[in-house]
Amino acid sequence: MGSKLYPGGSTSRLRGDVLAALGVWKVATADQLWRLTRPGWRDATGLRNALRDLHKHGLVVSDGWTQGPRRKPPKRGQKAIPKATAAKKGPGNREPRSKKLWRLTPAGLDAAAQVLPEDRDMGSTGRGAGRHGAEHPMAVNEAILAFIQPRPQPEDDDDVLDDGQEHDDVDQEPLAGIPQQEERPPGIGTVASWTTEVVLPITGSVSSPSKGSPRADAVLVAPETDPPLPLLCLEVDNGNETPERIAAKFERYRRFFRRKTKDYGGEFGEKQIPYWRTLYADDDREGHPPVAIVFTGGGERSLNNRMNKVHDLTRDHWAARWQSYNGWRSEAREEDGWREYADTIPIIVTTLARLKQHGPYGPIWWRYGHQPGETLAAALTNHNTHDDYLERHVALRKQREAEEAERRRQYEEERQQREDEEAAQQAAAAEEEARRQQCQRCGQPRHDDLWGQDPTLQYHPPPDSAHCAACRRELAGPRTRLGRMARRVRGDT
Repeated sequence: MGSKLYPGGSTSRLRGDVLAALGVWKVATADQLWRLTRPGWRDATGLRNALRDLHKHGLVVSDGWTQGPRRKPPKRGQKAIPKATAAKKGPGNREPRSKKLWRLTPAGLDAAAQVLPEDRDMGSTGRGAGRHGAEHPMAVNEAILAFIQPRPQPEDDDDVLDDGQEHDDVDQEPLAGIPQQEERPPGIGTVASWTTEVVLPITGSVSSPSKGSPRADAVLVAPETDPPLPLLCLEVDNGNETPERIAAKFERYRRFFRRKTKDYGGEFGEKQIPYWRTLYADDDREGHPPVAIVFTGGGERSLNNRMNKVHDLTRDHWAARWQSYNGWRSEAREEDGWREYADTIPIIVTTLARLKQHGPYGPIWWRYGHQPGETLAAALTNHNTHDDYLERHVALRKQREAEEAERRRQYEEERQQREDEEAAQQAAAAEEEARRQQCQRCGQPRHDDLWGQDPTLQYHPPPDSAHCAACRRELAGPRTRLGRMARRVRGDT
């Protein structure tokens, strides 16, 4: 039960969460607010009660339904417009149930500013957005929900009334005694990390932008995540715009990212910096901030065709130029140079169904220029940058030096082996020659080449290729009788 001040029995914390969500979304259904703020509750009854309490105090108002304005009964004398009937009964032929849309009043916008970060632009109240169904804002809300992936929090069970009196907890009971929701994939940030309908001024200021300035469906600021996202622009395509119109937005995005302004706070005095860095932090990634497109409102084949069409139409904005110190050559390879990302916009795309199922960190992203099915970190990583080229160049130089050192080592080994073989051959030849030059009688060198040159050998017999000079002389026999007797005594023949 509630109190006189808050008949719906809502708590102050729940009302604050609803105000914060509507301050970001501008327009939402009770079902979306339930899935964002209290995903662990059984249903959205507690959120509807909180909206009624806020409506009682003039902070929120409902001025539409998700299927557009409801049919009014015909006036007297007018013929009623027949409703379209389904061919057969069944869940596949049922029209989606119409849901009430809620937005903030000016007083509610001021109240939402008290619960959201102080430095954010609150924008408008979203007046009139719900009069024709708010189909596109609903798709943006669903995309933000898929990014955040809200999970039940223990503190959601501890809400208390804030009306100056003590009350028991009267909000919708949490999911007690029934199976818990399926395990959700990890999400990014909270609803306070997002801002919708953000103007990015090409010229002028944020409060007074020039004509033609892009307006992002939503902007995510989450520098604490991995990878850091100090600025991620989100576009949601639910099939109401042609691919040509979607592609035309990126020329305006690039004009905003190219805008320069003077920075007087640098170490070296005045310098030119991108204007967007005065509004958001920089993540030191080369190139412009990323833009994500979430496609919905069609079948798988239809959405893939739209992705491919936008891919072709935006090539000039996401394609990085190939550079090389050797210039362009027809036979050049990708690794012979690098890609310049300085003036490129990283465009990452996925479908809402994949984002809901796998979360923002899942392998669902296709960055134009990469292969599909990458994680967020891989999709935001620039391929073949100048630093990558330098690393490859240094690695290639080290590899070449190692190969050259290996070649020199092998050459030295082969040269040493040849020298050793030649030395062994020379030693063997010398040994063989020495053996052949030995005297067969005494084993001493014969020195046949000295005969005829050395005067002391002139009385020795000529060389016989078998004995040295001394042995030849002895074998020749003495010329005197005394010599012959001496030979006979020694036994020489």
